[in-house]
Amino acid sequence: MIITGVILAIVAFAASVLTFFSGFGLGTLLLAFMLIYFPAEIAIALTAVVHLFNNIFKWWLTKSHIDIQTVFKFGLPAIVGAMAGVYVLSFITHIPVLYHYNIHGQAHVISWTKIIVGTVMVIFVIWDWIPSYKKVEFSSSYQVAGGLITGFFGGLSGHQGALRSAFLVKGKLDKSTFIATGVAIACLIDITRIPLYLSQIKKELLTSHTALLSVCIIAALAGSITGNYWLQKVTFKNIQNIVAIMVMTMAILLITGIL
Repeated sequence: MIITGVILAIVAFAASVLTFFSGFGLGTLLLAFMLIYFPAEIAIALTAVVHLFNNIFKWWLTKSHIDIQTVFKFGLPAIVGAMAGVYVLSFITHIPVLYHYNIHGQAHVISWTKIIVGTVMVIFVIWDWIPSYKKVEFSSSYQVAGGLITGFFGGLSGHQGALRSAFLVKGKLDKSTFIATGVAIACLIDITRIPLYLSQIKKELLTSHTALLSVCIIAALAGSITGNYWLQKVTFKNIQNIVAIMVMTMAILLITGIL
């Protein structure tokens, strides 16, 4: 467990730093690694807790730039969407396993949970990776629909950043307001989905990993401070492609049941 904690802490730190330099957020990369060690529903819940604490810290740093009107117009529908996403996640986790197989004596399973979560990961990698998709934007009049859609995927798998940005970018917000408002909305989604996750799984499964969660949270906060410090000083042109390849690989391994 110590080795697992060290690995996940490093990932949490690195992913939090990468958030400032690429289109991928903390949740995307950390979830990919959490899935190596935990079942999908547990991995999503653990990642959500780390994600929430990191977002609360970012909210504290940026709260003076939040656009309250946009938060309500986009964030309230996102809460409803998050509830629906968690419900769907709860439903698919109880569907029987689709296929069992063995590789060198190691058992592997393919399930709807893994397929859906892995597919969502692939979609968001493509969204942030392919230039033509990165340029996709939505009219500000679609903020309510955008909130519902973003919240749904946030509740289902924790992946929300790419869609949220695509909808908010048309809101004529300056850079600081855009970032701060996005963080506030992410907090609303996290606060909504985490209690619902806890109601669907055995609480001891999370409380037994309190030390691991604490280490990952601290690492993520340290990553946020580091990323924010270097934001204006460093440009990593290839980081997004590296992260995309890593997450895509994890998604494929998940869908095929290897993880």
